Amino acid sequence: MLNNAGVRTIMVALSCLCGLVAASAYAEQPRQQQLYDDAELARTRGSSEEAGKILAGMNEGYWSAVGYLNLSGDYARNDLNPSRALVALRVALAMADKDADAERKAALRSRILLRAGYLAYKSSEYEKALGFFEKIPLDSHKTPQALYFHGLVLAEQGNHRAAMQSWHRAKKYPLRTWRCRCLDCHGAGLRSFWLSGAGGRGLSGS
Repeated sequence: MLNNAGVRTIMVALSCLCGLVAASAYAEQPRQQQLYDDAELARTRGSSEEAGKILAGMNEGYWSAVGYLNLSGDYARNDLNPSRALVALRVALAMADKDADAERKAALRSRILLRAGYLAYKSSEYEKALGFFEKIPLDSHKTPQALYFHGLVLAEQGNHRAAMQSWHRAKKYPLRTWRCRCLDCHGAGLRSFWLSGAGGRGLSGS
């Protein structure tokens, strides 16, 4: 049996080991951010392929998720078909799920889901779009935009009553939350919708 000295020795060794693991994880964060910066430099220079290779070598987590989110924007602008952008967004979601910061992860997931839903909507993949929008939590900062586009999808499907319900719910959010910088749809359109009262008029049937 171990005596007290032996137990203390083991506890000290375990403590040191845990400290080394934590220090290693902490030290890895700047490296991941640097790799993200390298990928962004390649991407902004027009080399999506090089950026993709850098991102593929990164660890799962926040920085790789943001990198794939940005890469999806390039694909969406350059490709007639949104499939490559949607694949990048699905990868971004998988990367984001590994972020240890729960609040940051939730915010990033909402950004990714909103963009994915918008791309699916623009390509007339309405069921897929609804699936993305409906995964955004109601307490997310992206909820007003998600409800707005959710209504547009439902309207395209001929479900006008449900569409008006989505717009009515969206109108309950303050105007300051209607910021839409991650989409190509321009936030001005969302702002005009809010100011016009379109959602309210539609719900009342007038």
